[in-house]
Amino acid sequence: MSNSVIYSYFGVNNPNYAIQIYSGNYIVSDYGNGRIIELDSMLSGIIRSHSVSGVSFFDYSEENETLLVSYEDNDLIQEITWSDIDIGTVIWQSTISLNSPHSATYKQEDSSKIVIADTGNNRISIYDRNNNEYIFISRYNINSGDVYPPQISMLYRPYIARQYSNGNICIVEKEGRPINFSIIESSSSSSSSSMDSSSSSSST
Repeated sequence: MSNSVIYSYFGVNNPNYAIQIYSGNYIVSDYGNGRIIELDSMLSGIIRSHSVSGVSFFDYSEENETLLVSYEDNDLIQEITWSDIDIGTVIWQSTISLNSPHSATYKQEDSSKIVIADTGNNRISIYDRNNNEYIFISRYNINSGDVYPPQISMLYRPYIARQYSNGNICIVEKEGRPINFSIIESSSSSSSSSMDSSSSSSST
C-alpha cells in the first residue's frame, strides 16, 4: 500500500521543523528563508509570517497564543507572541548561560514551566516563571531510589525534552554515551566475565 500526498506547499527553503496546531493550521520554521510561517490546514497559503533567523525548534501555547523559540547557534530561548493581534513581540527570553540549546518546550497543561534541553551543557534547565527560578537536572534515575554509576546516570547531549503534567520528563539524547559494562553490577552470575569492555549507545 503506497502513501499519497494530500496537501503540499513549495514556498519554503530548507524547512527544519513544523507542528500542526488544534485549528488544523501548520506552523513551520522556514529556515532557509529566515522566517517562521503559519500555513492554513490545506497548505494553500500563508496566514502569518515572522522574520527570524537560526531557529532550531519551537513550541506553541494554544492558551496564550505564543511561540517558544530555540536558537541553538545563539544559545538563546525566546517566547514571542503569535496571534491575530500581535506577531513576533518578545515577551520573555532566557537569562542563564546556555550551550547549544536545541529545544525548549512548555510543560504539558502548564505554560508557566519551560523545559530547556541544554545540549552542550549536558543538562535539562527548567524555568518556573511563577517564582522566576531555574532548576537544573544533569542525572536521572530509572525508578525512584535507583542509583547508577555517574558514567551512566549523567545526561549526555539532551536534544529534545518534554515534561508531562505529572512531572515526569521525557528526554531524547542527540547521541549515545559509551558505557563500560564492567562497572555495572549484574543480576546474572554468568555475565561478569563476558561484558568487560562492551559499549552501548543510542541516537536520534
